[in-house]
Amino acid sequence: MKGSRQADVAEWSAVLGVGVVGGIGVATLAIHLVGLATVGEGLFSLFSGSVIPGLLSLLLLVIGVWVYRQHSGRMALRVGSWCLVGALTLTGVSAMSVGYQSANGVSMVDVRFVVTAHATVGAVLGSLVGIYDHQRHQRGRHLESERERAEKLSNRLTILNRFVRHDIRNVVNVVQANATLILDDVEEPATAARTIRSKAEKLHKRSDRARQLQQLLELESRGRTRVDVCDVLESQVSRFAKEYPDARFEVNVPESAPVRAVSLVEDAVEELIENAIEHNDAPTPRVEITVTWTQHGSVANGDGKTVVLRVSDNGPGIPANELELLQRGLETELEHSNGLGLWFIHWAVHASDGRIVFEENHPRGSTVELRLQPASEQVEV
Repeated sequence: MKGSRQADVAEWSAVLGVGVVGGIGVATLAIHLVGLATVGEGLFSLFSGSVIPGLLSLLLLVIGVWVYRQHSGRMALRVGSWCLVGALTLTGVSAMSVGYQSANGVSMVDVRFVVTAHATVGAVLGSLVGIYDHQRHQRGRHLESERERAEKLSNRLTILNRFVRHDIRNVVNVVQANATLILDDVEEPATAARTIRSKAEKLHKRSDRARQLQQLLELESRGRTRVDVCDVLESQVSRFAKEYPDARFEVNVPESAPVRAVSLVEDAVEELIENAIEHNDAPTPRVEITVTWTQHGSVANGDGKTVVLRVSDNGPGIPANELELLQRGLETELEHSNGLGLWFIHWAVHASDGRIVFEENHPRGSTVELRLQPASEQVEV
């Protein structure tokens, strides 16, 4: 599966990066120890040629251990790459210097120790540059993530603002008008009262959706959990069948289909089924629900890559302008959807790292597919 492959790549990246840093550290330290034992020059030469480079090799090993404990394959690979580049660069510079001196008749003592010292310095500098480079990339990714988060929040606030100004105002107008009918002692005040209650219930439900839209950003940052869509469907279809006795449900799902998603995906599935019933103008509303595993476009087993929840109805279909707004991900003053339901489904699925696909249902109606990533047997967060 995708998560397992990513974990394997990260592990091998960590091994490779730390192996380069540690390997250079061990190799240079061994040469410096040999120099410390064999070079018989003055104290200054001993310290500058063997002791200090040896300490730098030890520092390189400390850096390798620290990088390993960060549990970041990307960081380890970047530090290892810069370490190798630094070591090779200063080794090349040192070799050219030795060659130049030799060409001019200057004979250098213990050339291998001099070159190794330069390589050690280059490796340490390269490792430090690699750490800085990784932190710079981390800051860049964090800023990009915050920018995307701010953009999402701005879009959602725009939609919530429209909901407050438009939808709530319309409901309040209806409630006020029916309340006036009751106060004026109309012939059937019970009808007006039922209208008020219906609008109040709808407003309460929409306000809950507005609150959940705000929760989605927080849930995205906290991660995803394991949700069995078949268990969700079993309870929801049973409830809707009682609530809408005139509707007909055709359900074809396996015993289990766990997905990795935000917890609010359960509410998104509920919204999807309810939309298929509430906006259905057919004499007998029909809702067909299926759950399958797909892999490369064909139905596979539970080891497939995608769990597909498919809801089809025989209603009037989703308006084209609504679908266009969802694809754009943005509303304007002149172009906006009729509610929060589709936006909630759209964002909940995307927060779950899934996809939502809209199709026409033949001969009439619409089909909505939620394509979600399968979960392992353990809870994933």
